[in-house]
Amino acid sequence: MRKQRFLYLSCFLGVLLTPGIALAHIGTGQTGIVAGLLHPLTGWDHVLFAFAAGLWLSSNRFKLRQGLALFLAPLMAGMLMGANGSHAGFMELLLGVSVAITVIMLLPRATPGRPWGIVLLSTFALMHGLAHGHEMISLSLQGSLTAAAIALSSGCVFLAGHFMGSLTKRDPRQAAQ
Repeated sequence: MRKQRFLYLSCFLGVLLTPGIALAHIGTGQTGIVAGLLHPLTGWDHVLFAFAAGLWLSSNRFKLRQGLALFLAPLMAGMLMGANGSHAGFMELLLGVSVAITVIMLLPRATPGRPWGIVLLSTFALMHGLAHGHEMISLSLQGSLTAAAIALSSGCVFLAGHFMGSLTKRDPRQAAQ
């Protein structure tokens, strides 16, 4: 329990102490597999959101494949919507808020139930995908490769969070063996 609290507190403080949390979108316009793979790793909004989503889903006993489906399906759907021109002008603010709420969801007394958590995380993943849909350049091959690389890289960050969450919820009787 102590490890879990430390991990949650670290994520929460990371959100509070990081200025300009949604600045991952600097340098958009670059496309390709390498740009797509690096994009989610170079911005706090991606890293914190995907990691916290993995932690939350793991700590709420979602299997890995369920968590990936709840995270990656809306992310990709949002990218497809964004490629068709759907994008709000205040999207960066919404992304910052989504990261903060996702990290707050990790706090034991602030966590929503499973149904509401699923709705929140899937909606936030959709918003993150929507913000990056313009990088698909109207579904061109290069843009589609970029989107696939963004999804792959985001999925890897999610996997890291899910793995860390699974370590913190281990049964103490198993650790003694």
